[in-house]
Amino acid sequence: MAERARVMDELDRERAQPMPPGLVLAAALAVPFVLYSYLGGLWLNQHGYSPRVLVAVREWVNRPLGVGEDFGVLALCVLLLVAGYAGAADRSPVRAAWSVGLPAVVAVGAAALGAPALVWPFAVVAVHAVLLLVTTPLRARPLIAVVVQLVVVAGGAVLVGAHDQEVVDKLAFAVLPIMGQALWLVRVKALTALTGGTLVVAGWALIAAVESRHPAWEGQWFPITVCYAVLVVLVALPSGELLGRHAFVRAVTARAAWIVALIGPVGLTVQDLLYPATPWLLIVLAGAAATAASAEILYRLPRPGGAR
Repeated sequence: MAERARVMDELDRERAQPMPPGLVLAAALAVPFVLYSYLGGLWLNQHGYSPRVLVAVREWVNRPLGVGEDFGVLALCVLLLVAGYAGAADRSPVRAAWSVGLPAVVAVGAAALGAPALVWPFAVVAVHAVLLLVTTPLRARPLIAVVVQLVVVAGGAVLVGAHDQEVVDKLAFAVLPIMGQALWLVRVKALTALTGGTLVVAGWALIAAVESRHPAWEGQWFPITVCYAVLVVLVALPSGELLGRHAFVRAVTARAAWIVALIGPVGLTVQDLLYPATPWLLIVLAGAAATAASAEILYRLPRPGGAR
């Protein structure tokens, strides 16, 4: 009992620390790639545009590296890893989830009204918040807690996969916040590097298993994408100390959830309104600017207790 109390006290002290600047930088770098993928690559494809620069990036960067969907899924994977790290580092899983709660409500509401919206990343964060809450009694046994979470996600993927292919495709990504949680536990020395690495590999194995069993993932290279996302976070953690403290970088990261939520209902809607009377480059820039401006406005809205 004394050992468990000591572990819990140490973890609580670590949870009082702010997010490492390296992770702030990783999240900030992911945001423009999400915009590029959905407002650039995806929208241009859907409307019959094939700019030379886009084709060149796909031929010379995406395909050789094995990163599909114009870096969009890679960027979202980075954001989910960071969300998992931040959620584990927060004393309250509910409070951690609340930081993306309002953007999630906007995304879900837009989708319910028929507007294009990125809902699945918020669903993944919600699943992880629930798992953190359920495994709270095991917080003095972090290894067991993470294993339980992985088993629940794997079991859910198997059960749901028999009935709904599309849901299991997204549910598999719920391992990413768990992998981010494992990275935090290694950083605070609650787990050894070997144990944490094994847990990360186990999460990756679930992604690989889903790809091997589900035709919808064929040719998407998601397991490779997840590897790159983990590498980005691992490299950014120690090397982003300086840039991650910059006010602009922190501001972009703070607004990341709103930007993801508004890409569809604001960005894509603005682009559709400007098409086809406006040149494609101006359409893409206008969509990105509208998304960023609306994210800034909603981020600055007063919150209960002054929190954002």
